[in-house]
Amino acid sequence: MAANDTGPGGVPVSPKDGQIDFSKYSTEQLQDLRHTIDGWSHPQNLRNLLAELSKRESAVPEAVAFRDSQEFAVRFTPGDGIVGWGQGVLSRSVLFGSGVIRFEGADLAIVGWQRNWMGVALETELRVSMADVSHVQMDDCSVSFEARFQSGRRRNIRCLVEDAAARQAIFDKLPATRVSALSASAAEWREFNHELNRMTPHAFVTGMLILSNVAVFVALLFSGSGFWNANLETLTQWGANTTPLTTDGQVWRLVSALFLHAGFIHLLLNMWVLWGIGRLTERLYGNGLFAAIYAGAGIIASLSSVAWHPFILSIGASGAVFGVLGACLAFFLRSRTYIPPSIVWRHGLATSAFILFNLVSGFMSEGIDNAAHVGGLLAGFALGALLARPVQDDERIALKPLRVAGATGFVVLAIGSGFWQMQVMATNRPVPAQYWTTHRWFIEGQAKALQKHAELQAAAVSGVMSSSHFAQRFEPEVFVFWRDAHERLKAEPVPREAALKEFSADVTEFTRRRYEWASALLDAAKTERAADFSDAAYYLRSADQAAARLNRHELRALSDPSHALSQSRFVSLLRNLPARFTWKCVSEEVGPIKGKITDGYAARHAAGCDAQRAFETEDFASLDAMLHPNDGELVSFDDGGSRVEAAIAGLGSLFKEASTPAPTLSLLAKWRRAFPLSDGPDLIEALLFQSWAWQARGHGYAKEVSPQAWAEYALRLEMADAALKDAADKSQQSPAYYPLAIALGVDRSEDRKGLQQLVDFSLQDFPEYYPPHRAMLRALLPKWGGSYVEIDDFIEHVEDKVPAERRREMYARLYTTLAGLEGDEVDLFLETIAKWPKVKEGYEDMLDRYPDSDWLRNVYAWMACRARDAETYRAVVSELGDRVLPQAWMGKYSIEMCNEHVSSGPNAAQFGN
Repeated sequence: MAANDTGPGGVPVSPKDGQIDFSKYSTEQLQDLRHTIDGWSHPQNLRNLLAELSKRESAVPEAVAFRDSQEFAVRFTPGDGIVGWGQGVLSRSVLFGSGVIRFEGADLAIVGWQRNWMGVALETELRVSMADVSHVQMDDCSVSFEARFQSGRRRNIRCLVEDAAARQAIFDKLPATRVSALSASAAEWREFNHELNRMTPHAFVTGMLILSNVAVFVALLFSGSGFWNANLETLTQWGANTTPLTTDGQVWRLVSALFLHAGFIHLLLNMWVLWGIGRLTERLYGNGLFAAIYAGAGIIASLSSVAWHPFILSIGASGAVFGVLGACLAFFLRSRTYIPPSIVWRHGLATSAFILFNLVSGFMSEGIDNAAHVGGLLAGFALGALLARPVQDDERIALKPLRVAGATGFVVLAIGSGFWQMQVMATNRPVPAQYWTTHRWFIEGQAKALQKHAELQAAAVSGVMSSSHFAQRFEPEVFVFWRDAHERLKAEPVPREAALKEFSADVTEFTRRRYEWASALLDAAKTERAADFSDAAYYLRSADQAAARLNRHELRALSDPSHALSQSRFVSLLRNLPARFTWKCVSEEVGPIKGKITDGYAARHAAGCDAQRAFETEDFASLDAMLHPNDGELVSFDDGGSRVEAAIAGLGSLFKEASTPAPTLSLLAKWRRAFPLSDGPDLIEALLFQSWAWQARGHGYAKEVSPQAWAEYALRLEMADAALKDAADKSQQSPAYYPLAIALGVDRSEDRKGLQQLVDFSLQDFPEYYPPHRAMLRALLPKWGGSYVEIDDFIEHVEDKVPAERRREMYARLYTTLAGLEGDEVDLFLETIAKWPKVKEGYEDMLDRYPDSDWLRNVYAWMACRARDAETYRAVVSELGDRVLPQAWMGKYSIEMCNEHVSSGPNAAQFGN
């Protein structure tokens, strides 16, 4: 009909006439619309409505037997109000509270309560066609069905009906076609849920455990702990499972640690899993047995953590949660529990997949206490297998005494073994732990003295306190402690055990230096002379050095749990087996590395990766051999490079990723026991502490570093220096000592003359090892207080020390190193004293000596580009052909840029301008 047509009586017809789809409306709504539609302006709509009504009156669903209209009172949740709404949310019910279900011919009306987006409770009527009702089920207290609403969304509706007759009537009035093809499976699920409700009506233990964990987390927040990342000191005070304290009689930490979490995400994940699997497991075993399994698995998990890797602080409910997972899995796998196969397959497969995923991810990640996970899982599985009872129709059978005895014996044996291991570790506790057990007065007094000094120092710096007032308070509150502690420790008898004697001497020396500092600072505060304050600063640095050595001693001792299960040879083999297949080299390179595996950067990268693999898989024999080459094997690569340098660089890259030194120190302890005469473990320890120091400082400008970061940086550098001093005392020496010592000296701002002496010693011991000379160049850079004149003098000094046939090579290598250190900021042959003819001669000598090195040819061409020597550049690049190695072309001097400049002019004068 056109827009300008008219209907009966000459009334214009609406252009929207005929656009309403009446099939989406209920019959009752159509009856109402029948009397409201204007047949003059909307004749097509009226005809469509009448046709739809006629169609529905003639249609009788084959699968539904409808009766007269009837209404039944029902409930959708046990509670009303806010409680009922909460129950509805948890059970995913569309409605909550009390309501009505009303049969109206071909329609079903469902009346109940809903909350709108503002939280206001409104009585709501939902309507659905009886033809859209399916999957009807009935149990002892409810009738449930699935309804497809006009939106197309399917929702499950569960109506609680106490009256059995009314319940049966509702069931009979709903469509006779019940569960279609899924009837058998659905019947199994219905029967299974029925038995669970009969055996354990309420899973309240799971809820109580979750509430307890949440309450402890909230209490931690009020105590000052972080929301996302909890404070470790606070966790320790509240009962974290840490071996030195747990084995020192504080066994209650085995339980308290189960209720502590490292942050909100840690808590959320554990509680989510506990809520999801805990309620089912509790109903399978019953409230009491579930609580016993949770507690037993949790304690065994804590003991497993202590026995496996005692230097990790263990917290969280995950060990107990894994015990619940193990018990659930055991129940499904036991044939005599009579669980339907469809349920076993669905729940068992999901549980197994979850366990496997978490264990694998735990083994591949740092900071996850997988020992607690495995211990809890095995304990829960064993207890579950012993305590599982069949799900059957009659009253639940009592546990057989033999099974109860078996479960009890297992728990006693497991916990007894754990306590035996704790006793072994307590007897063989690290020396620092033994010492501080009898010197708690020192720890408490030192903490108070340091806190008082910090408060007084802050007041003096801010001008709130005068020097005289500072001295009056500093003497009784700080100075007296260090004086008395020094006298008391000096008077103590010397321990007989060698290790305890050494640590006691370190503590006494540290206390003496602190006493000297306190005396000097007290005198300076009284006299207010600058020289006295300078003396106090000197003694403070001396005390900090002693503190660093003491801290290193403690770190090494606590990271060497030689009696832990994780340190056994068999466990090491098992732990390292996956690494042989999944291990990946830690490298800053993101793209492929071109070149021969025996030459230049590719060779150094491969050797560095080999060193990483050897270290992480505990192949200390191979690693020690890399650091101590035999005579004539120092030069390892085609370009004259050394595998020693590559190994140190590779391990340095590995340590940049480490968040804590403890795991690395544990491996170093094993290496030290395997090769007691080698300086390798001490050298790598120095490298570790140096890397750890830079993590504290950061790599920004000095003015951006906080005082606290500077203090931590200095402390860790002192620890690295102590490790190097130990390395110098070993009989087996590695050439890696000298560059590490020089680099550490630069970081500690040591005098250049002393560093120069280290270079001279390296020239005597290892004349073909170049890294010490390159490390010294860094100390002479202008940005570190040196100059290019000093650099040139140093290079000439090194030339005089090496054989005559190596002098030009050494000159070229060192100035190439300088070019790499300065990068694009300095024009090497214009702003420094570098002489291109001598560098060129050096590369010609190197290529005569190492003719197979494409790496040297690439670097030679790169240097020729920087020197604007077009003729030499063309000759070397022509010889290279397609063997260009991208890693050799650093900074803006890429081969593309150099080729462009060569082609832009015919002579060297135009090259590079």
